[in-house]
Parts: sequence; C-alpha cells; structure tokens
Amino acid sequence: MAHDAYNELTAAYALDALDMAEARAYEEHLAGCNGCTAYLDQMRETIQLTGRLSAEAYTGAERVECRHEELAPGDRCPVCGIGWLYSLPPGNAVRIQGHALLSAIRYEVEKLRCSACGERFSAPLPEEAGDKK
Repeated sequence: MAHDAYNELTAAYALDALDMAEARAYEEHLAGCNGCTAYLDQMRETIQLTGRLSAEAYTGAERVECRHEELAPGDRCPVCGIGWLYSLPPGNAVRIQGHALLSAIRYEVEKLRCSACGERFSAPLPEEAGDKK
C-alpha cells in the first residue's frame, strides 16, 4: 500500500474504525514511519482536546459545495429588510460512510450575514447528507 493510503487511514485508526486486518497493516507501517506516528499522535491529541476531528483531518474526503438557492451576497436581509447580506467563510459538515474502508464527504456550507441585524444564513445540506454527524 502506498504511503498516502496509510496517511488517509490515520483518522479511522485513531477512532478505532478499521477492521483487524487494516489495523494490523497500519500498525506495521507505523513501526517504520516516524511521520505517520507523529501525525497519529497529533490526531489523537486533537480528538482528546476537542472530542472530534476538524474537517481538515479528512484529507481524502470528497468535497461538495452547498450554496444558497434563494440568497446571495448583496441581497436584502430577509429577516430585518434593512441590511445587505455579505459572505462569511464557509462552514463545514463531515459525514462518514462505512465501507470496506471508511470514506467521508466534506460539505462546504455557504454562510451569509446581514450587515444590519447580524442574522446568519447557512445554506442547507443536500438530503443525502442526512442529519447524523
């Protein structure tokens, strides 16, 4: 297995989500790879401190842009009717799918804010994303 493939298994290994054969192969790789060992330590520390992984941890995840269908930067605020909407950095929602190997989809959620009332508007996730995180 190529080194990048082991690197992509790090999150699943840290979450004890690999089957026994995958975990054994990953552990054999760790024995000779200081870089992956350090990455695993960093990932475990992140999980311990935050209780979860950041979206950036899912390096192999498919990315899907979620855009507002009815709102856009420059539109009037639908709540207060006074301010104008402007863009914020996108938010993230990660959904893990179980297969022989884990896969993840990272949804980049468009966010807008009203310049007058401060109301935030996040684009909806597609139905196939489901509600489970």
